[in-house]
Amino acid sequence: MTVRFGSVSFSGLAVVAAVLLAGCAGEGTVPARGAGAAGGSGPVPPGELVSAEGACGEAAEGNAPSKLDFGLTECEVVRLVGPFDRVEIGDAQGVRVVTMVSTAGARPGIYRFEAGRLKSVEAAPEPEKKKGKPAPRH
Repeated sequence: MTVRFGSVSFSGLAVVAAVLLAGCAGEGTVPARGAGAAGGSGPVPPGELVSAEGACGEAAEGNAPSKLDFGLTECEVVRLVGPFDRVEIGDAQGVRVVTMVSTAGARPGIYRFEAGRLKSVEAAPEPEKKKGKPAPRH
């Protein structure tokens, strides 16, 4: 049965609505922020936390993740990025806070972690240029 209201057919609207709603019922979802290959949630085992020297325990040896993603553990990032120039470990209201800085390699940056998981990445500071003698002028 088709009901007309002016020039609009309600049966036509029903078909369009059904098609639009069917598109929303699919299984495809957008990954949530922090849902990396390692899961990105839950407590981090002690073997996945870096030491003050930036080293990971033997238990942390394993395959590096294929891409950098929020929620990776400290040691997953070390395996992916490589050694860091500086590691700072602190405590903010009972939560482990780590900042690791890399100025060289393929992924230089400032990596910040909370409770053992990657929360932010910032661009690395520009390396300081060595001051030397200026080139002679001719």
